[in-house]
Parts: sequence; C-alpha cells; structure tokens
Amino acid sequence: MSSSRPLLVFGSLIGFGVSAQAGPIDDCISGNITHRILICTEVIQDGHLDDQQKAEAYDARGTGYFVQGKLTEAISDFSEAARLMPDHTSFRVHMGDASLAAGQLDQAIVEYEEAIRLAPSSSEGFIGRGTVRLRQRQLEDALADFDEAVRLSPNSLLAYNNWGDAHFSLRQFDLAIADFNRVIDRDPNAFQAYYNRGNAYAAKGAFPAAVDDLTKVISLRPDVPNAYYNRAITLDAWETRTTLSPIFARRLSLTRLINPHGTRCACWV
Repeated sequence: MSSSRPLLVFGSLIGFGVSAQAGPIDDCISGNITHRILICTEVIQDGHLDDQQKAEAYDARGTGYFVQGKLTEAISDFSEAARLMPDHTSFRVHMGDASLAAGQLDQAIVEYEEAIRLAPSSSEGFIGRGTVRLRQRQLEDALADFDEAVRLSPNSLLAYNNWGDAHFSLRQFDLAIADFNRVIDRDPNAFQAYYNRGNAYAAKGAFPAAVDDLTKVISLRPDVPNAYYNRAITLDAWETRTTLSPIFARRLSLTRLINPHGTRCACWV
C-alpha cells in the first residue's frame, strides 16, 4: 500500500552562507551539480586557497553530493567546511541536514543546536531541529521550534510549511491548512503545499477540497505518485460517502521533502 504522507520541507537547505570571492570559487558554487563537483574538487586541490575559500569549496561540493544522494560524501565535505570555519552557522546547518537525511538524528540535533547557539536570531537551526523532533514524534517540542522559526522569519515559506507539518501531526488540521494557505498565497506553484493541504483536507473529511488540491499537485508535478494514490482513495471515500478508514487516516503523517540549498530541485527522503 502506498504511503499517503504529506511533504515536509527542510527549511535549512536554502542557500550558501558565504559570499564567494571572484575567481574559481565562483564556478565552484554555480552551474549544474556534476560541473560543481568537478570544479570544486579542482579548487580544493589548489594549495593557494585560504581557509574560507576551502570551506566554501567543501560546502559547495557537499551540496552536489547531497543532491546526488551521496550522503556519506556530503557529510564528509560539510564536516570539513565546519572544521575550517567552526563559527559559520550555515555549515553547521548543512551538516545537520545531511545527518538528518542519513537518519543520524542525534548528530543532526547536535549540529542544529550548535547553529542555534551561533545564530539564535536565525530560523534555520530551529527549522532543522524541529524537523528532527517531528521524526522522533516529539510533537510539542517540534511545534515550539517551528513557532520560533515563524517568529524569526515571518515571511519564510519553509517555516510555515513545517509549522503546518507540526499542526498536522498534532491533528490540528484547520491550523495546518491555514499554514499551507500562507505558502500557497505566496507561491501558487508550491506543489508540496498543495499536497500537504490536500492530505489535511482529506484527514478532516473535506473530500472535494482534498481532490482539488491533489489534482493541482498532479498538474504541477505529474511525477509525484502518492498524489494519484491519495486522490483515488479520497475520491472513493467521497463517492461512497464514507470516512477514510482508520488505518488510512493514521498513515497521513508527514513525509520529508528537501529543497537542497543552492538548487531548485526537490528531493524525497
């Protein structure tokens, strides 16, 4: 049976934290992923770089590995970037993101909490830690982290999406729908927010609205298989005037989607 799980966006994977200097580093942090890895490797092997440039190169190459799903290599590169610049918040966040994707939850918490210590006014660490806590089913703690993330970044779509995740997990469906509405209002093509909202509508029995949202997902991203499955189940419940089965409803917990920093692609984890 296919999982009917809404998408959770990792809020921390949204951009490089260091401004590149002119020269090879520019090529290292731009271009397609394969190009980035090749150029960054050449940059790393250059013996004339200072620690900041090396850290940028490791972080950029780690991003490439991350998008390719090579989490061991990504963690190694992010770790080296953090070693070279231990007080740089974004490198800690990226290390936490990769650790979380690899299922290393304890290490992810360590990295996110260090990011929070270094930059308590940034939402990135709170979004990351909240995501770990959701996976650990520490729902109230996760909600507190996303509350703080939204307070710090009231215009962050990622923060609102994950806030909706926490409300959904607590079965506060109307609050979750309101959170996903904020994302859609700001980005009408945010397919993950339509998917999440559709599942929230389905969970509360608002089947027509759920079908509309899941259909919108399919129109935006026809390669998301769970949207077809969830729509079929929801249509059946709507047409037969039944509620979703308890087993199916319990499966409406949140899946994770990563929007890797420095890229525009979406990666399921």
